[in-house]
Amino acid sequence: MSDSALRLFFASLLFILAAPLSHGFVELGSRGEWPDSWPAELEPFRERSLTAWPGMPLTEAGEHQIPFESREEFEKVWPAILGLRSKGAPITLVGIDPGVKRYGQDEWSNARPCVRIIGPPKGLLHGRGEDLNHGPPWPEELRDANGHLPTLVHHVKDADGLLSWAAGKGEIVSTRCRIELVLVVDGDIIDTDRLEFPADAVIHDGRKKAEAEP
Repeated sequence: MSDSALRLFFASLLFILAAPLSHGFVELGSRGEWPDSWPAELEPFRERSLTAWPGMPLTEAGEHQIPFESREEFEKVWPAILGLRSKGAPITLVGIDPGVKRYGQDEWSNARPCVRIIGPPKGLLHGRGEDLNHGPPWPEELRDANGHLPTLVHHVKDADGLLSWAAGKGEIVSTRCRIELVLVVDGDIIDTDRLEFPADAVIHDGRKKAEAEP
C-alpha cells in the first residue's frame, strides 16, 4: 500500500472512531457556514441557517440549508441563490414531509420550506497544509465541452508529489465540485409556478415520485 493510501486509510479509521461525536461522518453546524465570498444578500439568513460538512470516507461536501418565513423574503434572495448554481447543474424539487430527515436530524427535516445549497467542502485538501483548495476557482481542464463542471472530483499526485484535481469519483474519497440546489417546496412561500429556471437546468421533481407512491 502506498504512503498516500496508508494515510487515507488511517484518516478514515479516525473518522470511524469519532463517528459517535460527529453524527457519523458529518460535522453539523448550528448556523450557516457558507463562504464569506458568497452574495451579501444571504447574510441576513446566516444565523437561522444550518450547515453540514459530510466527510471521509464518504463524499466530502458542504450542504447549507436556508429556511424561509415568507414568499417575499424568498423571492427577493432567489436570484442570488440561483447565481451560485454551477452551469448545467440540476435543480431538485421535493415536497413538505416532516418524516424526511437529512442526517437523521429533526432540524434537517423537510418540514418547512427551505433551500439547500450543496457544494464543495471547506479548507485545504484534508487539512494537510498542501496548497490545494476545496472550491473555486476550479481548473478549466475539469470542464467538459459545454463548460460544465463534474459533480465530483478527486485528487491525484504526480511523480514530484504535487497534488491536482481530476474529474470523477476517487477510489477512496471524492469531493463535491459543482454546486446544486434542492428546494423544499410548500406551494406558498416557495411556489415553483412563480419561478423562472435556467434553460440549462434539468429539474428533478421528487414531488411527482412521492405522489405516485401508494
